[in-house]
Amino acid sequence: MKNQLDKKDDHLNLLCDVSNLANLLTGSADMEGFLQKVVEMVALHLDADVCTIYLYDEDCLELVLTATQGLNPDSVGKIRMKSGEGIVGATHKGVRPICVGDVGKSLEFKYFKEAEEDRFTSFLAVPLQRGVESIGVISIQHEEKEYFNETDIIALRTVASQLASSVENACLLLSLHNVVEQRKSVSEQLQFVKGESASEGFAFAPAMVMKKKGGTHLLNQFFDENSGYNMSDFRRAVKKTGIQLQRIQKDFSTQLPESAALIFTAHFMMLKDPGFIMKIESDIQQGLDPIAAVRKIAGQYISLFISNPHPYIAEKANDVEDLALRILKNFKRESTKERAIGKKRSLSLRSYSPLIF
Repeated sequence: MKNQLDKKDDHLNLLCDVSNLANLLTGSADMEGFLQKVVEMVALHLDADVCTIYLYDEDCLELVLTATQGLNPDSVGKIRMKSGEGIVGATHKGVRPICVGDVGKSLEFKYFKEAEEDRFTSFLAVPLQRGVESIGVISIQHEEKEYFNETDIIALRTVASQLASSVENACLLLSLHNVVEQRKSVSEQLQFVKGESASEGFAFAPAMVMKKKGGTHLLNQFFDENSGYNMSDFRRAVKKTGIQLQRIQKDFSTQLPESAALIFTAHFMMLKDPGFIMKIESDIQQGLDPIAAVRKIAGQYISLFISNPHPYIAEKANDVEDLALRILKNFKRESTKERAIGKKRSLSLRSYSPLIF
């Protein structure tokens, strides 16, 4: 068993890696790959034999094992439990950490044969929270009894707080995969929520007023659906979009706290979501113009998000629109007439979008 000094060093290294979650996301092939890297990172730094992430599926009202390091990988997607069921379920329902030194003596512990977790005795679970609501659980296990302590709880809670935004976007995208109903266009319904200042104080610089003709009207106004573009052009635009977002993210991380870089989590999740990209490619293969295919699939996602009764989730429609617009713009080579904002400018705009960078 590691001594406390070694544990503190591992916790410090973990916190350094957690602050770099944005880079971990950009380096992953898809959402599942991102979550897998997270559990591997946490297990390594907390010297845990097992690390798992469970996401809450609101459609079936169950916690689903989504990523694991240490348990049987074949159990991913198969192990499910209700909120309140087992230690993980109790953590989710109570929205509080639960640390058990010997699961053999715990009435809450629920054993899953397919997970092959017989030998693990210590168990620590922490909720992944959006405000006061739990959207999932991250847990670690160890063969030794009474292995985890208060410093482990603090470290895992820190991971959970940084991870929650990324996980939430993963949950939303995964839930969209189950929706097959075609929704009507919502170009006239798209709303924007008044924002808040990113930092207090005053700034003096040449002013630039930017007027965004909001909603999906931009999708209709600037792009020809008989463009003549092909699949290669679409893939090039997607690749270029990813590079641009990485640059923006890097610029943000050098000027703002590490967590600010996670602003673009939803954009990266969409780019890496096979459901989103493959649907567009499928339409292109069936003869639909690439411009029209992007607008069609993005419109479906926007419609699904904005129809959600929760305002926070409905706002994700803006992220989808921003990403779709950037992809559409990247079909074209950069125009020499395009206005550059440059540095040291004071901007006045109705709503923020990464597209202004």
